[in-house]
Amino acid sequence: MKFLRVLIGFVILCIVMHFLAKMVHADEYKDLSKEFNQVYVEQLRVRIQHLPKKAFVEVSLKDGYVVKGIFEGFIKYDDSVWILPQGKHGIFADEAYNVRSIQNVLFIINHPI
Repeated sequence: MKFLRVLIGFVILCIVMHFLAKMVHADEYKDLSKEFNQVYVEQLRVRIQHLPKKAFVEVSLKDGYVVKGIFEGFIKYDDSVWILPQGKHGIFADEAYNVRSIQNVLFIINHPI
C-alpha cells in the first residue's frame, strides 16, 4: 500500500513538472515571437520609407487582402502607408494602412500608370 502511495505521488509530481515546463517554454516562445514581429515591422518600415512616391506597389495585408495601387507616402507619426488603389481617382480616394497590418510590400517596376 505504501508503494502505491509513493508511485501515485511520483506520477502526480511528474505531471505537475511537465505542465510547469510547458508554461515556461510557452512564455519564451511568446517573447521570441513578439521580438520577431517587432524586428519584421522595423524592416518593413525601412523598405516602405525607401519607396519612391508615385511608384506602383502591391501591398499584401495580414488578413489576406491585396491592394494594388500608387504609393502616396508614409507617415511616421502613426505608421500609416497611403495608397491610391488601382481604379480609384480623386482627392479623397487614397487609403491608409497601418504598417502592423501589412504582410509585404512589392514595388512593381514595369507597370504603366
